Amino acid sequence: YTTLQHANIAMKNDGNFTGLISQQELMHYKNGNEPYKYPDVDWINEMIQTGSNTTANINLRGGTKFVKYFTSVGYNYDGDILRSEKIGNLDPRFYSSRYNLRSNFDFDLSSTSRIKVNIGASHKIQNGNSGYYSSFFSNIYQVGVNYSPLYYGPDALIKYPDSNEPNAVGNRFAQGVGDGKNPYTILHAGLSHYDTDIHLLYNKRTTTTDFNSDIVYEQDLGFVTKGLRASALVSLNTTVAYVRTEQQQGASYMLNQNGTWRRMPSLDLDLEPLYYAGHSIQANTRELYYEARINYGRTFDRHDVTAMGIFNRNQRNASGSSADIQPVYKNEAWAARATYAYASKYLLEVNLGYSGSEQFAPANRFGFFPAYAVGWNASEENFVKKYLSFLDKLKFRYSYGKTGSDQSSERWLYENEGYTTYWQASTMALFGASYGDSGTNLFREGKIANLHAQWEESIKQNFGIETAFLGRKLELSFDIFKENRDKILMSPGNVPGFTMVVFKQLNIGKTKNHGFEFEFSYRNQTYWDLNYSVSANFSFNENRVVFRDDAVSL
Repeated sequence: YTTLQHANIAMKNDGNFTGLISQQELMHYKNGNEPYKYPDVDWINEMIQTGSNTTANINLRGGTKFVKYFTSVGYNYDGDILRSEKIGNLDPRFYSSRYNLRSNFDFDLSSTSRIKVNIGASHKIQNGNSGYYSSFFSNIYQVGVNYSPLYYGPDALIKYPDSNEPNAVGNRFAQGVGDGKNPYTILHAGLSHYDTDIHLLYNKRTTTTDFNSDIVYEQDLGFVTKGLRASALVSLNTTVAYVRTEQQQGASYMLNQNGTWRRMPSLDLDLEPLYYAGHSIQANTRELYYEARINYGRTFDRHDVTAMGIFNRNQRNASGSSADIQPVYKNEAWAARATYAYASKYLLEVNLGYSGSEQFAPANRFGFFPAYAVGWNASEENFVKKYLSFLDKLKFRYSYGKTGSDQSSERWLYENEGYTTYWQASTMALFGASYGDSGTNLFREGKIANLHAQWEESIKQNFGIETAFLGRKLELSFDIFKENRDKILMSPGNVPGFTMVVFKQLNIGKTKNHGFEFEFSYRNQTYWDLNYSVSANFSFNENRVVFRDDAVSL
């Protein structure tokens, strides 16, 4: 009522006296005695609600001397902030529900041997519809309060019978004059077609099932030498996501001032009820991972020594509806690490990595990536403790290492692609009479293999200083870093188009990065045992592309 009063004032100020709302109509809005003809809808309140979340968990823990177990069963539900409801067999609501199961079993086979079995599974359902679109919320905020009722309840047909559909009962979707922007109708019946006015709503339900399992065997080899341990792991993970779509055509109605009804679309158009509209496998992945590891750790007087060796292999299938016909992705890695520390003052670490990728030809399949780091904890030196006793910590460190990457937008860089086909809509060759063809299928050679493709390489260096004062309440650190990346896989940009040749990615990119970082932190405790801390950092970083084979502008 108040909104329309101000609308009248605005129209008078603009000199528009033909569109004024009469006093009789205003009284209907004020009294609310004809809500279907003179609606007053707070769209924000009617369409938006507080989202809901429900979580429940049950945990069980126990065991014997031989086996210990832990099991967790959980449920989670996330509701929507839009007020929607299930209508008939079509469920337009937006929600997500998930069931989780996790079980861990530890079997102590002996005092030195243990097997761990971990199993996890989840089942998730996501429901939604096509009624929601990018400007839906804008529509809620912008549609007028008197545009249309939220919907027509069963009493509307009792008070205003529809002579065109005399047997109709129940609720009806409402629509106003103009472009059909009733948010409730859009959410529950879908957008209307611009030509036929038929509402079309898709219900989309995605069901995702995850299964994760791993078995770990741990063996203490102290009977061989003290501090030696070995372990092996096998892990299998699967994910299947299935999407089912249903579709329904619907109609909306408008009650005229004379008590008659108008249906959109017109009555001569038949509406299709709820029917199956298709399905797809959104994800279908299986990943098998296994590793073997050996660890050693020992302290000899003031000497601390550790060592580790590991082998792992990963096999993963492609994801999507065509996953079953895609060859399995395979990667393999061998790694070793050794550390040494003397009296917590002199520190040394060496890492060796030998990684293999299916992306490259056999001659270049494996890459060697070493790294090392040294450190000097100067604050442990006697002369520092004597002459620089205000220093609680003074540490210098330096690291150098090479890392690699096989990431590429293409698979099997060392193999040629077959011919490709594409639709050419113009510049085609025509023979004989033309019958109005607008294009044709053309053939061209696929991407040419890169037999010399190899791992991208990155050389990283870092030098740092760490200090602490005032009983380690004040800490300062300073780092200088540098990185040079070489052999970056990228598509060449300087291949002339007239050659009709397209190469797979080449190791031609180069970048470099350097900078420094300073960090400050202070922590303390008040008289009332209140802990507080203050920290700040300042950094400078420069990234530069050295080469990327940009096409030459002519």
